[in-house]
Parts: sequence; structure tokens; C-alpha cells
Amino acid sequence: MPATMALDDVVRTHAEGAQNERELLLVIEPLVEILRAAGLDAPADVTAEHVGDGHSN
Repeated sequence: MPATMALDDVVRTHAEGAQNERELLLVIEPLVEILRAAGLDAPADVTAEHVGDGHSN
């Protein structure tokens, strides 16, 4: 059975996810900071997309 991602599983900031009852899957802004600190040119408008059924990540 394919896994589904709720609209609030991925948020831009920790503040956006503060009201979620579940743990967040991804917070975008810290990811962008990590990528930039590693010398990668990460755009501020990074997005996430669910890939596959979530059996092997």
C-alpha cells in the first residue's frame, strides 16, 4: 500500500510545524542552511516530493 504524505508533513519553518500533532518529516529552511554551509547553491524555494512507497529510503 503506497504511503501518503499529509500536507503538513513538510513545512518551511519550525514555527509552521509547531502546531502539528505528529513529528514533522522535513523542515525546509534548516535543510537549505545545511546545503549552503556545505558549499552547495541551494535556492530558497526548495521543495520536497514524496518518492516511492517509503519502503527503502
